[in-house]
Amino acid sequence: ASTGLAVDANKDNTIVNGNLYYFSWAGFVTSILLVVSYLRGVFGVDLVGEVKNRAARLTLWGGFLACQLVVMGASANIFDKDCANEDTSSSYCKRTKFGISLGAIGTTFALVVVAMKMLTSIAPFVVEGVLALVLCIMNGFGV
Repeated sequence: ASTGLAVDANKDNTIVNGNLYYFSWAGFVTSILLVVSYLRGVFGVDLVGEVKNRAARLTLWGGFLACQLVVMGASANIFDKDCANEDTSSSYCKRTKFGISLGAIGTTFALVVVAMKMLTSIAPFVVEGVLALVLCIMNGFGV
């Protein structure tokens, strides 16, 4: 709340940019769900179901892709609106740039996994797990 990026600390922490606030949290939660789903598959919990039913994680990756697109778009909108005439080295603009980067990286990673799943019917467990873990850490810092 003290950063003022998604909430206004001067107005009793009123949410200023709902898309950035809620979709940042949604991206973080989705990345955690991806890590949990990957770990279940790796450690043999319902492995047969995971192999046969790729649609469950495909849906998660698709939802994560949508969340990251909104985070990237909302951050870019804030950057254009608030940082165009301002010193872009301010902490506010740096956090906004991080939001744009986070959205772009998350979108790229999600597109890679979705493309692998759609073109080859599988995505290697290790690739999915590593990308999900990296995204979980990045979104943890982004929230």
